[in-house]
Amino acid sequence: MAKITNSNFTSIEDSCWTAFTSVISGMTAYLTMQNGVEPATPYCHIFVVTETPTGMASESATVNGTTRITTMCQPYEALVRFVFVGKDKQSGGSDTNAANYAEDFHLKMQSIYYRALFADNGMSVLRVSPNRRSQQKRETDIYSVSTIDLSLAYDKHLSVTFQTIDHGEINGTLTEANNVDGTLPVTFTY
Repeated sequence: MAKITNSNFTSIEDSCWTAFTSVISGMTAYLTMQNGVEPATPYCHIFVVTETPTGMASESATVNGTTRITTMCQPYEALVRFVFVGKDKQSGGSDTNAANYAEDFHLKMQSIYYRALFADNGMSVLRVSPNRRSQQKRETDIYSVSTIDLSLAYDKHLSVTFQTIDHGEINGTLTEANNVDGTLPVTFTY
């Protein structure tokens, strides 16, 4: 069984990219909205489809004499799509085409060892979709496109530092008057 080494979440995109490159070596991964020329070798496009808060957020505060640090924690669930793209033929006589990378990734996501690599990056793999395959004709080549969705759970933390109020002074004046209800009005000056 794999040891979870750090459980260090940065952002959903960065954590997915880091975990993916730990699971699949030899394949280039790209995050959403990156420009550039499409590579000739197989690659994986990582796309965050949804990111939804789940449950109630929690909040805690610590005071160290001069500041109050409030830490808020919100659990999230995200649907992340991994799209494997490449020519639908073997590269150099090996089995390194996009469909084979996708099948390898899908199989590895069933293993606790590879799920722990996602846990090392602060995410828990909840569900793995089936491997959906399609083909696209581009100019003179046929490209294989395989899509696998992962449902991931993680927490987002936000720490905010506030200055504390060390002391204060309230000066007040009590005045007597006859109110209809018999109470005495109190006037304070700050």
